[in-house]
Amino acid sequence: MKYIVDIETGPDNDRAKAIMPPFDLAEVKVGNLGPEKAQEKINAAKSSHEADWLDKAALRPETGTILAIGIQGDKTAILHVKEMKTEAAMLKMFWELFTDSQKTNAQWAGWNINQFDLPFLTLRSRILGVTVPAGLRSGRYWNNSMFVELMDEWLCGRNRNEVKCSLGYVAKALGVGEKTGDGSEFAVAYHRNTEKALEYLRNDLKLTAGVGKILGY
Repeated sequence: MKYIVDIETGPDNDRAKAIMPPFDLAEVKVGNLGPEKAQEKINAAKSSHEADWLDKAALRPETGTILAIGIQGDKTAILHVKEMKTEAAMLKMFWELFTDSQKTNAQWAGWNINQFDLPFLTLRSRILGVTVPAGLRSGRYWNNSMFVELMDEWLCGRNRNEVKCSLGYVAKALGVGEKTGDGSEFAVAYHRNTEKALEYLRNDLKLTAGVGKILGY
């Protein structure tokens, strides 16, 4: 059996502020600026430091939360915190489904899962005290018998920093559909209109499955 997995995250701003690295005044070069102009530059740099940190909170397991997990196999299933009550309960349910799937040697695939989804699922689970199944990793790498990184299939050895490789771009290039929004806006959309936000996740699963089929998954 083959599955597609995709997660959507949001920020935990209180946590992000609590562990934000301190602003390094030494990194601000004021040169020969007068005291007033120098202070203006320092204040701007400090504000930018805080804004950049909070802006990326949803992308880090230690400062973000998982709001929804999309799973596509024979059917599509969406686990999300409003339904499951807590993130921990949602993660527990996901790992139970994953463990059951491994009884038939199932594979799980996704787009950029090695760098984002899998670390996020694993680390959020550990942070929240949820048991993570054994064998997910082999040394520093994810277990290839369990997981397929579809982005690698698209890159074919090319440098990801030199090739367009977003899911939206690749899906459009391969003619399997288009994105219906932006993942960076998911958290706001989820709290404003949950069902509409989940439709965005369902579409991403559909796009990923379509791309995966063309790439041989």
